[in-house]
Amino acid sequence: GHDPDLTRQLKSQPSDIWGEDCPLNMAVMSKNMKFVAHECVQRDVTEKWMGDLETRTSKRKVVASLLCPSFIPCCVKKRTRTSTNICGAFFTAPIVKFWLYFLSYVTFLGLLSYSLLVRWEHGSFTTPEVVTFVWVISYLGEDLHQLYVAKPWRSLQIHTFVSGRSCTKARAMFKALFSAPPIFPTIKALGFLFFVLGVITRFAVGHDDDQVYPLGFRWARMLFSVSVCLYFARGMELAYVNSYLAPKLTMIYKMMLDVMLFVGILFVALVAYGVASQALLFPLQDPSWEILLNVFYIPYWQIYGELFLEDFSGVLFHNPVFHMFW
Repeated sequence: GHDPDLTRQLKSQPSDIWGEDCPLNMAVMSKNMKFVAHECVQRDVTEKWMGDLETRTSKRKVVASLLCPSFIPCCVKKRTRTSTNICGAFFTAPIVKFWLYFLSYVTFLGLLSYSLLVRWEHGSFTTPEVVTFVWVISYLGEDLHQLYVAKPWRSLQIHTFVSGRSCTKARAMFKALFSAPPIFPTIKALGFLFFVLGVITRFAVGHDDDQVYPLGFRWARMLFSVSVCLYFARGMELAYVNSYLAPKLTMIYKMMLDVMLFVGILFVALVAYGVASQALLFPLQDPSWEILLNVFYIPYWQIYGELFLEDFSGVLFHNPVFHMFW
């Protein structure tokens, strides 16, 4: 007969044959969704996700318990309510850790946005800026820890074991970091890179005390602005735990890849039209970089209905090409 307990042990039991990996980890790394979607696996994952909380505890009740700790006993299992460490059982549950991380990340985005929007002082940090600096460093440490624990290069061994094909570890790491969907590891790396460049630029680039808005601040704000956008995009990773939003994000990502193909086709048509229109409308121009700019600039805005008639009306009557057909 079927033994549920034995099945759970087998799918979570490491083996020397598979490099101290268990069947569940191998299924995740090889993207065997049929195995992962099995009822036995999903039930075990749900129990681990809830921890010592009641399985049917809603998300609203968890958030309410975080905001008002007096509701914590209502969330934990009955056998845990009799113990003296109710709070420990509550805060060690993975679902609670996730919502704590979500609330902290929203706070981080608020402080990061505030630090970018307010006035900067020469040679000094404000308290929100110091907090965001420490927060970004902690996120970097957590990302490196997750990368080490996840061991994406292990997919190389799984791929070799299943298909018999060989692959270098560097190539396996590249695929793990930049494969789709999603590309959140890339977003995390770029967000941290632009943030560090913004901090360095703010203090390393020349600052003239006589200037109200020094050059270093200008470049630093641009770098910080890109970093803020990337950190906001990184927050979309938290939506992947939601069964309703996760498929939508995956669908949007795949649609963006398809859109890039259409953008390539549109680019070819735009350049062809831009070169032809510039050659006919302005045949007497001297060589300059402005010609290359107008080849892209004018056709792009004409897509949205900006015809630049005020610029062309005076040119047409002095254009020899225009008089050929008039």
